[in-house]
Amino acid sequence: MNPKDKILRKVWHGRIPVCFRLSPEDLPADEPAPPPFFALIPRMTYFPLVIEKAVRQFHSYRASLSGADMSLFMDEARASPRTGQRGQTGAGGETDTNKACASETCSSDDHAVWLEFDTRPLKWHYPVGLLFDLFGSASSLPWEIYIHFENYPSDILLAPPVNRASVKANFMSTIKEADMLKHRGSVVSEMQPRDHLQLWMGLLNGTFEQFWTVNRRFMQPFVQTNPSANPPTRPTLEDQEAENEPGDSPASETVNITSEDSPNLLMATGTRVFRYCPFRLYFSPLSLEKNIQGSERVLLAEEALDPSEGDKNSGTYLPENLPPYVQCLISPFNESGLPITFSDVLESLFASPALSRFGQLHRQ
Repeated sequence: MNPKDKILRKVWHGRIPVCFRLSPEDLPADEPAPPPFFALIPRMTYFPLVIEKAVRQFHSYRASLSGADMSLFMDEARASPRTGQRGQTGAGGETDTNKACASETCSSDDHAVWLEFDTRPLKWHYPVGLLFDLFGSASSLPWEIYIHFENYPSDILLAPPVNRASVKANFMSTIKEADMLKHRGSVVSEMQPRDHLQLWMGLLNGTFEQFWTVNRRFMQPFVQTNPSANPPTRPTLEDQEAENEPGDSPASETVNITSEDSPNLLMATGTRVFRYCPFRLYFSPLSLEKNIQGSERVLLAEEALDPSEGDKNSGTYLPENLPPYVQCLISPFNESGLPITFSDVLESLFASPALSRFGQLHRQ
């Protein structure tokens, strides 16, 4: 097996133990909470795709409080040997949750369900692994998350419904956006409906081969001919106007997608895979809470979270909402025309006045 495939497969099969609990706000006064729901969630999936059993369990419990004998329901739930097994993956990589609900909608989809961790609503259109890296901690497992059925925070989360169809629409939209940035939309435009379906079903079923057979096309570089070896560090207004002047021939022409080994391709041919890369770096708010005292938090908010208009226009600033992030365009080449690394990008970003002190706090 290719060493790269081994790494991809290991990342793909990453799992996070999660303990789902019904939010106390969704329980009548003086009523006991139902047993928690434990699941082993793939990092690469999205919560709405894997919480259907937990949602049904808690929804049934809430319904039982309105009429059925609650004690019988509780005894049955405690006696069930499978309560702590749900949502785990089988030998084929497919989750029990996905097997149980094969249609695009499920009974739980009628509810505006949302998740909360440490008083923070979790954005359902973010991958589970990203949410865990932002808010969770490997030293505190399983990851305890509350499920809500009421008071949906529409000002923070994407509007409901929160179901498979919504996740699918958002996922395919991000795929198209990424392909437009990287390949000018050439990969998506050549895909057949069966390819779209295979990509989605691979994600839904947690099947590595099914997903990566299609997704590998997006990993290959978009190569241009006749590029300059050292592209400019920032596009200017004159550059944009010159590119849009009628009658001008394009500076380069598109060639077929080639090898996915971008660094070796760059060094061997001198071709330019990207002129600029959109770059967004997230910071875990939990790291800030550990390293910033109350007085420092105010000072940081005044200095870093209140940027100048110039910083706002450039995009390299920290927004007031959590999680804070840095977003900007970067050139994939250094001044010598050689490919840069993530380390180079981070060093450059944290060298800016607005982020230098912020970076020091994160490194403590």
